[in-house]
Amino acid sequence: MSAAQVRKDLGYLGQFGRPGVGYYVPDMVKRLRKVFGTDKVWDLAVVGVGSLGRALLRYKGFLKRGFRPVAAFDIAKSKIGKRFGGITVQPMSQLESTIKDKQIKLAILSVPAAVAKEVAEKLVDAGIKGILNFAPVNLSLPEQIAVVPVDLAVQLEQLSYMVNAADKRSPNR
Repeated sequence: MSAAQVRKDLGYLGQFGRPGVGYYVPDMVKRLRKVFGTDKVWDLAVVGVGSLGRALLRYKGFLKRGFRPVAAFDIAKSKIGKRFGGITVQPMSQLESTIKDKQIKLAILSVPAAVAKEVAEKLVDAGIKGILNFAPVNLSLPEQIAVVPVDLAVQLEQLSYMVNAADKRSPNR
């Protein structure tokens, strides 16, 4: 990628540098964080506290990037009331009131595919604006709701492609 391309790409996000002078990196980083919404801490809910949900609740890297799990929900009575990563699992019946009370805008969906659409719709009705979807299903939600699907198999396909391509370029294959 050329310097000209970087300048052009940054230009789409606003004026960050001064012609002939360049960029003052600390100010640029601050402004980019504001553009991307990572200049504040985002509270988030985790829905589905199976193995993946529990691992996500325990993940320490979220807060370093400005994301703080503050609520967790599940239907399993055996999980309700238990704490994972410092968060007490609540029943699904408390989802709407908790999201509204805590003004949570982001959610991680780690439920089975069979119930993902229904749960996602409940999240939207409660006020969620963005969903990180680990459920292996495409969600059809209103267009103003941001959905980022996470399909680990697709990520592994990408990884295998990259390794395969590197192997083909390697003189020692």
